[in-house]
Amino acid sequence: MGEQVFLFFAIMIFFAIAAAAVFSFKYVILEQQQQPSLPELPFFERQTLQEIVENWQVRQEIFDKADDKIYPNLFSPKK
Repeated sequence: MGEQVFLFFAIMIFFAIAAAAVFSFKYVILEQQQQPSLPELPFFERQTLQEIVENWQVRQEIFDKADDKIYPNLFSPKK
């Protein structure tokens, strides 16, 4: 059984190199050759954009008010 060790490792290294070549060809070379397709950008009407901006402003006001609120320190010992 020890006589076939070199042949076994040589065959396994060959299979590993062949598998790496197949995967690199499939996932690297073929992907580089394909042109990426860009999806169409969504088109919003003026009213929809106005609603989105108003929603963002309301959320920003809520976020800004959170800085003013004083929260108790949960890790300080109780008196």
